[in-house]
Amino acid sequence: MKIIIVNLHSSKNLGDEAILRSTLYLISKNIKNSQITLVANDPQSWFYFNNCKIIPSFINLSISDLNKFTINFRLMVVLLINLLISFFPLSNRINNRYFDVIKTVKEADLVFSCGGGNFYSNSLLGVPLLLNCLIIIFAGLNKKRIIFLPQSFGPFKKKFHKNYLRAAFYFSEKILVREKKSIDFLDSMNIDFSKTELVPDLAFLLTKLSNYESSDQIVEKPTNLKIGLTIMNRGEQIENFKFQNEYEKSIESFLEEFLKKNNGEIYFFVQCYGPSNDQNDNTISKRIYEKVKQYSARVYLRNHFTNSFDLSNELAKMDLIIATRMHTAIFGLINYVPTITIGYQHKSQGLMNLFNLNEYFISINDINLYSIEEKFYLVLRNKNEIISDLRKQVPYVQRNIVEKFRYII
Repeated sequence: MKIIIVNLHSSKNLGDEAILRSTLYLISKNIKNSQITLVANDPQSWFYFNNCKIIPSFINLSISDLNKFTINFRLMVVLLINLLISFFPLSNRINNRYFDVIKTVKEADLVFSCGGGNFYSNSLLGVPLLLNCLIIIFAGLNKKRIIFLPQSFGPFKKKFHKNYLRAAFYFSEKILVREKKSIDFLDSMNIDFSKTELVPDLAFLLTKLSNYESSDQIVEKPTNLKIGLTIMNRGEQIENFKFQNEYEKSIESFLEEFLKKNNGEIYFFVQCYGPSNDQNDNTISKRIYEKVKQYSARVYLRNHFTNSFDLSNELAKMDLIIATRMHTAIFGLINYVPTITIGYQHKSQGLMNLFNLNEYFISINDINLYSIEEKFYLVLRNKNEIISDLRKQVPYVQRNIVEKFRYII
């Protein structure tokens, strides 16, 4: 069976990398003799998945600078022209740049839209959203079987962006949604309820995939409280985001107070390294690390991970995690580490609701020193109960994902 996985972003975000690993695991368990092609925004980053063919996505073919992730509208128009040509007996006229992805879609037996958070918009025209939907629509017009793997939907900058999604859903057989807030969002769009299914993020399966051991171990110091955290520059990603300074100042102040009052350790983890500059958390992590380490030598920067296994294994050694990146929270939870999430989209709150942990969620728009301290001490008080509950809930969530995937396929 020829399978294509579309709307794959970049392995430089280790959350995306974990989702793909889990997707390939599920395919291998349920579909025999499959030939898999990855259609990716950053195809070069996936080179080590050598059992798959890897080709550029519609987004990749429409950008002129991957570092800035800038859409080139001339390239986008040429893409649209070539897609149109493909429906007529003019295939020899298709530009070589676009031939591979068009041919791959036309020959596919099954199309998966990769799980994650790919269907939102934060610009006037919502062009990345449009291109993500366009490849689904193109596959649908070619009468392909289409399944959305567990995904978050929204928010949208403009109401008309919902029409892109409606068109993609029209051609889809099943839409797996990873949190209830996205289900509610789709209900507000009057999407056919029979198509939707609530299935948690596939990265929850990461601990089932391998007994992989990290090659770069943190020295164990059981007497010290270890806090791991991920941070990001949301202000660089979103125009007019007003809370970046307060977010950074609150985290710095909390860490300063923690180091003064506790004989603990702080670990800055970097989950996302690109592909665009605004998605590279290394820059902000280094900057805040340099500030915080002035208060103590018990501050460490872990910014060299190349796969989700290593990151997950290192996070497992923490006593508590403060995660702005949602998949850092998932990696913590699957290793039974109490976790506080700082959410910039509804996906993080939806994740915490899944485990009845919403009291440990902070909106990035409402963050301050008090809110972090409040959640921190609440976690410390309830730590044993949280761990006990996670040990029961995580295996259930993992079984649920496996069973629902088997049923849907």
